[in-house]
Amino acid sequence: MDVAIDPTIDPTIGLTCRLLLTLVLGSALVGKLRAPRQFMGILREYRIIPRGFTGLAVGGVMVAEAFAALGLWWPFLRPSASDVAVLLLLTYAAAIAANLIRGRDGIDCGCSFGGAKESLSWMLVARNLVLMLVALVAGSAEPTAGFGLGWMVALAAALALSICYRTLDLLASHRPRLERLRAV
Repeated sequence: MDVAIDPTIDPTIGLTCRLLLTLVLGSALVGKLRAPRQFMGILREYRIIPRGFTGLAVGGVMVAEAFAALGLWWPFLRPSASDVAVLLLLTYAAAIAANLIRGRDGIDCGCSFGGAKESLSWMLVARNLVLMLVALVAGSAEPTAGFGLGWMVALAAALALSICYRTLDLLASHRPRLERLRAV
């Protein structure tokens, strides 16, 4: 019995991924725009970029995040925007992993500007790898035609997933305090 597998992704799933990625990258960009000096300090703390290039890296990351978040909405830019998002997320994951391997887990990951400080962890690396898959789906799915049920489902799903994303961030940021309480 031959089973044909359809390699296309449901447009509603692709739309959900585009919405979620736009929310994640857009909110990250807003945090960086509100506190560029804080972001520069966080990049310096990672000790990966030579000090003289940190300002350039800050600008480059902001431009890349803006392009990735917005480019997903134009079909001709979507593949490039998806690739940029994957590259950003891979770079973040690699920088976090490099610092964890060096034993530098006490630095701020820079994930939630103005919020609670979140230390580096392997969970952040895993989260970025999952977001890379989201970016790949967002870049490869066919567009959803018109505004209808698919849009409403995708919007509800993206909002629910972004709430889960933020909740996991908050839980991770409170992990050190929870560990101290358990030790008492």
